[in-house]
Amino acid sequence: VFMSIYTISSSALQGLGYAKISLYIILFGIVLNLLLNYILVGKIGVVGGAISTLITSFIILAITIKAILSVKLR
Repeated sequence: VFMSIYTISSSALQGLGYAKISLYIILFGIVLNLLLNYILVGKIGVVGGAISTLITSFIILAITIKAILSVKLR
């Protein structure tokens, strides 16, 4: 669910002319997911990977929505 809403929100940012913001958010998400995977998979296994993906998806969704609300419309 989080990734579906993120995809729509990211497309809205790109449509408004803020493609770089969308790029930076997804790059942050990749780094965060790698870090959380490293920590959680080592501690709780495959479930840790699922939890890290869920946490990352929620965080990038929240950042994307905040970015949409803070951009100035042209």
